Amino acid sequence: MMGENFESRGADMALSPAYLSALYTNLSTTTDFYTLTGSTNATGSSTLSNSDAGQVSNAFSFQNETNGTLFTFKLTPESGNATTTRVELEVSGYNRQKLNTTDFTNIRLYRDHDNDGAYDAGDTQVGGAGTFALWSKNNQYGTIVFTDDFLATTSQNFVVVADWSAPAKGSQMTLDLKPAGVDMLDADGSVEVTGSVDHVRHNRNVRSGGGGGAAIGGDAPAGDGDVSGGGEGDGDDGGGAIDTNTGGNTIGGSPDFYWPTAQAGSWTSGANAIDQTDGTYATDASGNTHDFTNRNDTVPGSDTVQGIAVKLEVSGTTAAGDIGIELSWDGGTSWTSSGNSTPTLTTTDAVVTVGGPSDTWGRSWSPSEFSNANFSVRLTANPSGNTVQVDALQVRIYHQAGGGGGGGGGGGGAI
Repeated sequence: MMGENFESRGADMALSPAYLSALYTNLSTTTDFYTLTGSTNATGSSTLSNSDAGQVSNAFSFQNETNGTLFTFKLTPESGNATTTRVELEVSGYNRQKLNTTDFTNIRLYRDHDNDGAYDAGDTQVGGAGTFALWSKNNQYGTIVFTDDFLATTSQNFVVVADWSAPAKGSQMTLDLKPAGVDMLDADGSVEVTGSVDHVRHNRNVRSGGGGGAAIGGDAPAGDGDVSGGGEGDGDDGGGAIDTNTGGNTIGGSPDFYWPTAQAGSWTSGANAIDQTDGTYATDASGNTHDFTNRNDTVPGSDTVQGIAVKLEVSGTTAAGDIGIELSWDGGTSWTSSGNSTPTLTTTDAVVTVGGPSDTWGRSWSPSEFSNANFSVRLTANPSGNTVQVDALQVRIYHQAGGGGGGGGGGGGAI
């Protein structure tokens, strides 16, 4: 037809989400097309890889999250300083009937200075908030995009952090970061980005048999990962709920949470809380206490302690009661008085985290107080006509080297 321009595009293969995203952006933007980082005209190179801490585990639970970590990666400028102008994560396997972009706010990108794969007070934000959008017709694909420039001068780990409302049961999404999702420039022009990063599958599914293995890596998303604040299934240990609470949660094996190795007190079978065997319980029905010690790790003497988190896999013989948690710094002579406790127990195992990266339980801590001889976790049963049960217990100590956020520090010292 005269006076009218047409453009026809054909393909004899399925088009990837990355290609469709780039095509959508280019066709809907009135300015010049974006430079392709894989162009043969690139003058430098950078490598995209997994974070030193590995990919984050499944983060969806039945609770709201603040500063929850959604994704991790590492970026290494191989040919000198370069400016990153765009970071775009692909979102797939997304069910809009269960989960909405409006559930997520305050999406941010941080330099992970202590290389622990989690948000810490010493990490520094890169640019402004990211934008979460769905752009495919059937809502199966979308993007999380950061467009503020930042300078990359050395190999650096990064974390993507957000606040979100408790996802509905059945909520799920997979996050990927491809080399084509990172645009970089140096003094001579575009920089070619190569490498790969494991994807992560976030989901809140209730299934018999527990998680199906690690939540990262490979082409087929599978399994539930480590959760915080009352998880919905955790596959770090391979999953399978073999206890009487079939279909309940398992605590997982995050490398930043360590198990106590010694215990003493008045609960029945107290050792079952730290035997790393699913379905064996430390129990109490009378309001007794039980102590757990020996983390077999140290906090460097020059570090600043920023927070302490206690993670438990808990339940009750009926849906009632809770478990109080306090900490000692002098071998059990003195205890914190924070009043921290688990949520009300249910009859199915739930993974809950009490405390966190900025919770010091009402006092200032010194590194020496975390020695095996000094540090202890005390559980107090608060039954309500029932028996409280603990299947697993882990603790993490958040600490950072002195000198401020730029220097980073040991974030992994934990029980």
